[in-house]
Amino acid sequence: MDNAQYISANVIDEDTVVMRFRINCQEINCKISKKDGKLVEGDYDLVENVHYNIDIVRNPNPVVEEVGHPYQVVGLEKFGVVRQLV
Repeated sequence: MDNAQYISANVIDEDTVVMRFRINCQEINCKISKKDGKLVEGDYDLVENVHYNIDIVRNPNPVVEEVGHPYQVVGLEKFGVVRQLV
């Protein structure tokens, strides 16, 4: 995964600011059924380069000791999927 890139911030009200970040990563697109262990989607060696937009806000009830920060994810958008040659 690459470093997160800051994209924008939107002020919703005086207590809420939604910040958007973009990350780029490589992932294996392989979904397997929990019931029978069979391949449902993708393939065992289907490597993809993927971009995600992640929207975060400050959590009104943070558990910093447990998660390490006072934020929560409120949006996740997958886009820019490119199949990699392996």
